Amino acid sequence: MRSRKSFREVSSLVQRLLLAEAGRWKLTVWPERPLTLLERFFLAFLVVGTIATLVAILLGW
Repeated sequence: MRSRKSFREVSSLVQRLLLAEAGRWKLTVWPERPLTLLERFFLAFLVVGTIATLVAILLGW
């Protein structure tokens, strides 16, 4: 059984990587205009899908 400490370490690492990647992406391709509703939905879908996939992998599903 995995300890909570390792889960926290992994989630902290994933969070730092995602923040770094999001910062780099925003500097290069983020539009200056506000996002449309469709773009917001698509972005939310990607974020939720990514998080759900990481949780499923960590839980061993």
